[in-house]
Amino acid sequence: MPLGVNGALDRLINYEKVDEQFTIPPWQFVFNKGTKDNNLDPRIFTNWWCTRMVMSQRPLQQKLALFYSNLLVVGADKVDYGAMTIDYLQTLLDHAASDFHVILSEVSKSPAMIKYLDNDHNLRGKPNENFGREVMELFTLGIGNYSEQDVKEAARAFTGWWYRYLVFEDDGHNYNDRVIEYVKMGLPMVAYCWIPDIHDTTPKTVLGKTKPYTGEELMEELAARPETAKRIGTRLWEYFAYANPPEKVKGKMAASFKKHKGNARLVLQDMAHMDEFWSKECVRQLVKSPADFVVPIIRQLDLGDAYHRAAGPPDPVQYIPPTVRHVGDVVSYNMDIMGLLPLHPPNVKGFDWGDAFINSNSMIKRMEFSGVLYDTLCDHHLGDKLRTTILAAKPKDETDAIRALLNVFDAELPESKVALLAGELKKAGGVKPLQAKNSGTYPLVRVCKVLFGAPEFQLC
Repeated sequence: MPLGVNGALDRLINYEKVDEQFTIPPWQFVFNKGTKDNNLDPRIFTNWWCTRMVMSQRPLQQKLALFYSNLLVVGADKVDYGAMTIDYLQTLLDHAASDFHVILSEVSKSPAMIKYLDNDHNLRGKPNENFGREVMELFTLGIGNYSEQDVKEAARAFTGWWYRYLVFEDDGHNYNDRVIEYVKMGLPMVAYCWIPDIHDTTPKTVLGKTKPYTGEELMEELAARPETAKRIGTRLWEYFAYANPPEKVKGKMAASFKKHKGNARLVLQDMAHMDEFWSKECVRQLVKSPADFVVPIIRQLDLGDAYHRAAGPPDPVQYIPPTVRHVGDVVSYNMDIMGLLPLHPPNVKGFDWGDAFINSNSMIKRMEFSGVLYDTLCDHHLGDKLRTTILAAKPKDETDAIRALLNVFDAELPESKVALLAGELKKAGGVKPLQAKNSGTYPLVRVCKVLFGAPEFQLC
């Protein structure tokens, strides 16, 4: 039964009411079949997250986590320890719908962030300014809204934030057994810790206010600043709507951000009821990121459900079937060659978004993804899915068949492009081959390649 606009918004935004139906623990990607060996390369957890993206029944949670991973940036390449990476990712997922000061503080205290921005070198009497600078420039206020002296003072507030390794490769015990033990018990292998003896307790003057700030206190004040509300509110609009919104829209988003203490889910609820969100300037005007391109295609073909059923019981230390593991590998690889590898940003500013994802090389990769779907991710199941969906529409000719195909992928094309695709299908044999029970997938590969390269298909 259709949900309607309000029902769909409620299901998407209030996702905690929805059973995610994803039961694959990240650690199943770590262990090797038949041995106690493990691989804690951060890329493993990127692959697990990509698997979750295509299988989750809570797509907004994944979208918000991706948004925050490009705002509260940690680069897994520098962290270079998967246990830190998955802790950071889990923090993003757990707090994606929290008030902004909460997710800001929790992510900033994650071992991955502490290591990435050198806060483990931030000591009383010898402050390191790297984290203090980025939290003002990139995470909250933005350039021009603070001074160098503010950075120096803020750095002292974050002294004492540290992390501790709980499992060491050279701690005199069997490392692989210890990893298995900790995973089974649900214990972290690295954890945030507070060291009072290296915290600077003296007063700090930040943005004109003097007090003996702790890191948490300063985070809460930075999150509540009007500059932060406008900057992050605008970022949310640009992520879900379109780039460079007018000042009126920025003002509305800032007001909503302030009202809801930066809770992204509530801000999005307000945003979805703004006239500007339903205007012609917004609908299908946002360039798809590689995640927005790859993940929906797989979800629209119900492949996530098929692979999830093959995953088996959610035992965290059992090797996951290769066919299921392969999904995350393929999704992350193809997103990477299109310009976005989650958790592996080029620098602390994150990925350039929007039009930056479109160039001659990435367009070729998007078109070639039709072949990836058929030859790498899928077997005859996909061919049957598209073929039966098209035939269920009882197409009289190639044009009818193309309309049914576009409906699967929620694609809108002008009549001239529909005719072009119909011509490609006709060249590949037309509708008749699709009616054969054991028909090949070549006609659909050929048509999807053209569709995936259409300019209109790059927008959402």
